[in-house]
Amino acid sequence: MLSFTVDTNGNTQDVKIVSSTPDPKDPGLGDVALDIQDHCIKAAQQYRFKPALFQGKPVPVELRVKIDFQRN
Repeated sequence: MLSFTVDTNGNTQDVKIVSSTPDPKDPGLGDVALDIQDHCIKAAQQYRFKPALFQGKPVPVELRVKIDFQRN
């Protein structure tokens, strides 16, 4: 789960990990978890949105997004 702000230009700012599975503290999976988190943050930094409007003017908003990884 990621948290970030969409600024008035529709760009993501302040991307943070809210929760993660596996947990980086899990023995044997810590490196994998950190690698997954890094990829999630990099992906979210590339997101572009249509800015939110309040009374016709763009405003920043905070969003939470869940990213699921699946094995094929």
